[in-house]
Amino acid sequence: ERASALWALASKSQTAAPDASARLALTAAAMAAADKNTTLDKRALLQRVRAVLADPRVSRAAFAEIRNAAGSVPGYLTEAGSAERGALVQQWDRRLTQLAADSQLSRLDRIAATDARVALARLDSPKGPLPLALQTEVRAVTLRAERDVTDRYEREAVVFASSQVLADAGLLDESDAMLRAELKRSATPYYHMLGLASNARKRGDTPAALSWYEQAYATSQGPATRLQWGASYVRALIDLAPTDAERIERAARSVIGELTPTAETFHARNRSVLDRLGARLNDWNKDGRNDAALTRLRTQLGAICAQLPAQAPERSTCNDALTKKG
Repeated sequence: ERASALWALASKSQTAAPDASARLALTAAAMAAADKNTTLDKRALLQRVRAVLADPRVSRAAFAEIRNAAGSVPGYLTEAGSAERGALVQQWDRRLTQLAADSQLSRLDRIAATDARVALARLDSPKGPLPLALQTEVRAVTLRAERDVTDRYEREAVVFASSQVLADAGLLDESDAMLRAELKRSATPYYHMLGLASNARKRGDTPAALSWYEQAYATSQGPATRLQWGASYVRALIDLAPTDAERIERAARSVIGELTPTAETFHARNRSVLDRLGARLNDWNKDGRNDAALTRLRTQLGAICAQLPAQAPERSTCNDALTKKG
């Protein structure tokens, strides 16, 4: 009952720690929005959220929560078409607009604030076009960030985030143009290839999407990154071309073939990636049609697991990786 516990903490700390209390209240609201079984006093939550949005200093302290909750909390606290929703959305958007212009925030945070405005605008019309004024603002914010950033490391993150905002705003061609231009100068172009894959997927262009996922995997660098990008490629194949068993197995064999029998291969992020990959492969085989392919993949992984010390916990993790259910 995390939402209820956080709301209780927010209520009791409001006087002693107003900034922390605001963050707790917004997080409680976000958790409640994601869990339909949670029962909180929506009226009290709405009043509290509006009080946070009305206070510039507290809003600044709760920036991350205001940004992250924009796409869900207003829809949870108010009814579609109601005066309450209109007032809350207007107030939330006004605060996000001010935060997006706050020079004390990083470029990435200002871009994220604009992306939150897009999520807010799509609350009652997820598939509809954005207002032209907001599209214009998205273009201005993203192009200005891309133009002004000079640090090569910051640029990688800024361009990727900017292209995502353009895509979220429905400006897929402009997102593509930004990503394609960056491929030539980026030290990590495989990040931008994933953005191009996502855009192609949104268009319904399956061949292009799979081509970009494959290129992103092929050019990725570093064992953990290659595992993550390779698993993304396999999952995309399962989603978009589930009947192409040969291609799916070939891609999965490539990913498994790069695993090394060392402890770090089966911990932390790597373990999570392997568990998700196993879950998707098992879901792909839920009717038993791909039993032979999955058996071959498990045999391949088993040969790697067998090279780990017999009593090591990572050996058990390795053996379990392709047995996870979704």
